[in-house]
Amino acid sequence: MGFLTGLTRLKYFDARHCHKIHSIPTEWSQLQVLLLGYTAFAESDTAVLQHFTELQQLELRKCHIMKSRLEKLIKLDLSETLLTDAALMKICNGVNNLEVLNISNTRISDNGTSGLAGLKKLRNLHLDTAEITNSALADVCFLSHLQRLDLFGANITDDGLMYLVQLHELRELTICGGNVSDRGVKIISELASLTYLNLSQNRNVTSKSLFRLRSLTSLRCLNLSNTGISAPSLRQLSPVEFRVVSFWMLG
Repeated sequence: MGFLTGLTRLKYFDARHCHKIHSIPTEWSQLQVLLLGYTAFAESDTAVLQHFTELQQLELRKCHIMKSRLEKLIKLDLSETLLTDAALMKICNGVNNLEVLNISNTRISDNGTSGLAGLKKLRNLHLDTAEITNSALADVCFLSHLQRLDLFGANITDDGLMYLVQLHELRELTICGGNVSDRGVKIISELASLTYLNLSQNRNVTSKSLFRLRSLTSLRCLNLSNTGISAPSLRQLSPVEFRVVSFWMLG
């Protein structure tokens, strides 16, 4: 990397999947986008980040891992890392301008999500992590500008969905942990702004829920794969105009 240190005006650097890269020149102080997913960048290399005061987007997927304060950061991807609850709390205290956060497939549990409530500008949250339960949604519900929420593999039940009713700007919801039933769909039907809904893998969602889904008049993309909904009952959805519908392996 030494031969690149002279690029002092560099604003965008994408080294994803370059497995030998770990150090970044401090001279790149004008960087705004730094993509280091699947590189050798590790905790011992993070001291350099303090020099990148203009950084707005940072991806560290599969890296080992960062705890630095980056106040101008807008987008942060820490998925598939060893991120802990304590590290997430520290990060949340230093990145108040975040709009996009991906902490899927990490070591995060409910104990680390209290810091999320302070990210008032957050619009996109990926929380696809097995240790996340209903308790975490008690913190997520304070994110009033949230538009996209990914809970694909989180351990969320019908009771936890009550917290989401407060998210009036929510457009996209993915919840596929298998613990949602028709009662949960009734709660989801109160999210009038939804345009995308993925309920796949929830076998306790049955054809009884189709009436509720019809009330989501803004819905354009719906995934009911591997649910308990039968194919013949799908005509109940006919008044709803979908662009994309997935109904694989219906009952």
